[in-house]
Amino acid sequence: DIEEMRAEERAQQAEASISMMQLICSPTLRAPLIIGIVMQLSQQLSGINAVFYYSTDLFKNSGLTTESAKFATIGIGCIMVIMTLISIPLMDKMGRRTLHLYGLGGMFIFSICITISFLIKEMIDWMSYLAVVSTLCFVKFFAMGPGSIPWMITAELFSQGPRPAAMSIAVLVNWIANFVVGIGFPSMMNALENYTFLPFSVFLAIFWIFTYKKVP
Repeated sequence: DIEEMRAEERAQQAEASISMMQLICSPTLRAPLIIGIVMQLSQQLSGINAVFYYSTDLFKNSGLTTESAKFATIGIGCIMVIMTLISIPLMDKMGRRTLHLYGLGGMFIFSICITISFLIKEMIDWMSYLAVVSTLCFVKFFAMGPGSIPWMITAELFSQGPRPAAMSIAVLVNWIANFVVGIGFPSMMNALENYTFLPFSVFLAIFWIFTYKKVP
């Protein structure tokens, strides 16, 4: 391991670093840069931060009491910790791309389930429980793939020279998308009501197709 680190350091010294603008303007690096950016968007536009930031409100909207909604929110944190630990050995066994596809696919399915539970919660009493289970499964699949893999894929797409600039752009895109979802979700929830998660379902489908076709 130490020898690998030394070899990596020697490679980094041998390859000149490039700026963010040089990276953006480079035709040969444009494709991996686009993949890296889309990977970051697949994390933030999946709807996960809507769950993290507004989970209690979402659970109350599904029909749970305030007390039950708080317990369900605690469950989200527990699921994140457990699934992150489980996903670590799976990354090398299944591969980054495969695990990301599983994560996005699972999130898509359960985002649809969340929408269905919101739509018919007043007709069927136990739909509130379906909303909770679907949300927890949504978080589980996020932790399995999109929670960490976009960072790994972005770093692995670039050699030592352009990697710092690429990671800087990735961080910028990630936090801008995070901010947009965090600020915009309450308005989206008021406007779309029971269909709040439908736009995220569309994004998840697009990101799944992109990952399947473009990510190496």
